Amino acid sequence: MDSRELAQLMLGYSTGPQIQETQTAFRCELVSRWGIKPGMRVLEIGCGQGETTVALAHAVGPDGHVTAVDPAPSDYGAPVTVWDSADHLRQGPLGSRIEFRFEWDGATVDDGPYDCVVLAHCSWYFDSAGQLREQLAAAKGWAATLCFSEWDLTPRTLAQVPHHLAVLAQAQLGIDAGNIRTPLSRARAAALTEAGWRIVADESVDSRGLQDGGWEVDVCRAEESAGRSSFVASQLDVIRSMAESGDVMSLDSYTVVAV
Repeated sequence: MDSRELAQLMLGYSTGPQIQETQTAFRCELVSRWGIKPGMRVLEIGCGQGETTVALAHAVGPDGHVTAVDPAPSDYGAPVTVWDSADHLRQGPLGSRIEFRFEWDGATVDDGPYDCVVLAHCSWYFDSAGQLREQLAAAKGWAATLCFSEWDLTPRTLAQVPHHLAVLAQAQLGIDAGNIRTPLSRARAAALTEAGWRIVADESVDSRGLQDGGWEVDVCRAEESAGRSSFVASQLDVIRSMAESGDVMSLDSYTVVAV
């Protein structure tokens, strides 16, 4: 299957086929860069709607397996919940290769060891850098390899600045709709080494064409400035102004492989 065919396996394809194709193609690029091979057993932490899960399941083939876990409750997400999306994938041709577990406690792994642990664009949702570090340290006992990807917080172009500002604003303001809590910079991803991992590959990935930047900006634009401190209100004003004055591009991403 190519990325377009994989996108059609996602529940989100029915309501936004072009968006889903873009998102799935990006996740396939991540999986390719990590070197996921047929027959591998993968633990994916922070699986969410299964955007990366479907690409992993395809890569490991019929003899491989993906255990996809997330601390979120099964009814999390709108208009489609994580459970709805997972159930849809389970009923598809790759369903036998995937096991989803929601409301995961971050510690219980009863079918390891794995060939690799994957965290794809989920590290900013941890409550703190310390919690992320603890999770990465625990993962060291579950697999020999870590595959990691996240947004690069440093914008390269002016069109990426609104995404950058929106991420920082959500973390500072505690905007529930965005759910971003710990937007660590690429340099701060040293949490991997602090948790006992040794980075063997670190690459940049062009993700400007993804829709996420616009989504994060929209979350901030929906926030009311009234009742906020002048500093907070000013941040929201700047985000709205920049978003209205031109196109919004997503930040770039980076991928890491560690052992």
